[in-house]
Amino acid sequence: AKFSVADTGSINKIEIALYVKEERKEVVVLKKERAGFWTVNEHFEAQLAKVNRLLKVIHRLEVKEDLTEAGKKGAMEKMKLNHTRVNISGNSGLMKSYMIGPTNPSQTGNVMLLMGEETPYVMTKPGAQEGYIYLFYSPLYADWRDLGVFAADSITLKSVSVTYPAADSSFTLSRKAPNAPWLVDGMPGSTENIRHYLKGFEGKVNAESLGDTRYPGLLDSLKQKQPDVRLTVENFSGPPVSLILYIRGDDLHNYFGWVDGKNELLTFQEFILGRFLVKKSDLNPH
Repeated sequence: AKFSVADTGSINKIEIALYVKEERKEVVVLKKERAGFWTVNEHFEAQLAKVNRLLKVIHRLEVKEDLTEAGKKGAMEKMKLNHTRVNISGNSGLMKSYMIGPTNPSQTGNVMLLMGEETPYVMTKPGAQEGYIYLFYSPLYADWRDLGVFAADSITLKSVSVTYPAADSSFTLSRKAPNAPWLVDGMPGSTENIRHYLKGFEGKVNAESLGDTRYPGLLDSLKQKQPDVRLTVENFSGPPVSLILYIRGDDLHNYFGWVDGKNELLTFQEFILGRFLVKKSDLNPH
């Protein structure tokens, strides 16, 4: 039984669906748009590291053991109740199609069945977590979604604005060109304080999690209230990105919020955003 794909570089689409009693409950479509860039359900960027881990599993799948006749019967009955269905495609069409069923009793592999065949096998992958193949095939789009909201790079940064309800704490730090001096609301600030602040602009800034499912209705409720802070970042290339943020009533060290223009509730950690959310006085000479 050949479940693995030798040339995973030729894969450009992976569909993962959860079936309960033959009814499809969840589905994720991972699509390669170009080398090193995949999307989830054609709308959102996928986490490349997770996609690459899945591709490694797809490449390394191997038969752990055959099942007894009784084992085959029991496995098929369980898969009728609940299984994950996987379709893997390339430029020439469908490459592999199989079902992933329960973990075997010794937890060393998952029962899998190639579509169109009648004999299931216990499949594994060499290395750590060998018996938990199903973990790599999540049918939930939130597990694949890249939660990056903006790229923080002091070299390409054009401006950053932080707006609070208190106007005297709000500021815009900006420069007209990459080599131009930084100005605080159009005026020179503390060179040392600005340099220290800009050190925080490094790497990709991510939300903590998607919040719509866990907090239904909260997005619409928050939109009726004044934000606790708005953070807007603009690079010399690309449009500005604004985060609308609200201090969480259930966790005062973190935030609810969203990217302006996107109707999707996110949670953010103070640990991640705190370095950007200073006050105007922090950038001026003391």
